[in-house]
Amino acid sequence: MLAQEAALNPRILPVIAPLTFLMLSCSSGPEPPAKGTPAFYWSAAKESYNSGDYLKTVDHLAKVAGTENEFRTQAVPWRLVLVGGMSKGYADLADQYEYGARSNKSNPAPFRKQTSALRSDASRLALDFAETLAAFQKIQATGDVNITFPYPPLGSAKEVISRASAGILPEQAEADAVRAQYIQRDVLLAACRALGNGADAGKTKEMLSKGLVTVPRDTFLRAMAESMYEQSTIFGHTKLDMPDREKLFKERALAALDGLPDSKDLKDLRAKIQANDKKKKS
Repeated sequence: MLAQEAALNPRILPVIAPLTFLMLSCSSGPEPPAKGTPAFYWSAAKESYNSGDYLKTVDHLAKVAGTENEFRTQAVPWRLVLVGGMSKGYADLADQYEYGARSNKSNPAPFRKQTSALRSDASRLALDFAETLAAFQKIQATGDVNITFPYPPLGSAKEVISRASAGILPEQAEADAVRAQYIQRDVLLAACRALGNGADAGKTKEMLSKGLVTVPRDTFLRAMAESMYEQSTIFGHTKLDMPDREKLFKERALAALDGLPDSKDLKDLRAKIQANDKKKKS
């Protein structure tokens, strides 16, 4: 259209030429990563994470972590934090429904069904976590850990209240919202621990706002061992009752602590992991 007008009116040609150049310049920016490449999945992981879709994020990160590439050493720690936090979120919410089954003696079945489904999800993620931690220890056998993911976009460290624990079965929309809140909270707390901040969300936000954060290896592994121990409880006698798997998770949690600098925190964590086994033997 502009070309036709220029042919009819040569005086507008000096105006059209700069506009045409500008349009061509805007359309010749950097090309997006090719679909199926590690760069593509790395970009997709960032996008889904920022939108709060952690399930998609861990799937994208799995594809990055599966091959040798420039993003792998960043993807694996990020995935550990997400998967560990999500597993804990499902397990915590499962406990709330278990309390609900005890409270609602006239109709405990729907609560028990939810408890079973949530613990199944927690178990699946726990196994994923164990495999990812083993991969991390092979991929990065030494050295501090680079954290490049931003502060979790959703949730807070405040305790989540679920009416299910009081024996009140929520409607589906409410149940979905509460489940999301549990996952968001536990992912945030997992990020806090991975940086050595306990449950201090404010300090974690400040650190992650600066971009790349380098975490001492012993700090990161101690957090991962604690997460592994927490996940071992899913397989306990009063829950999924899978003693072999519970024992395996505790053994791997202790193994993750091998060789770390001795400290009171480390001794306390080892004692906590070993405490239930001592009670069983006695």
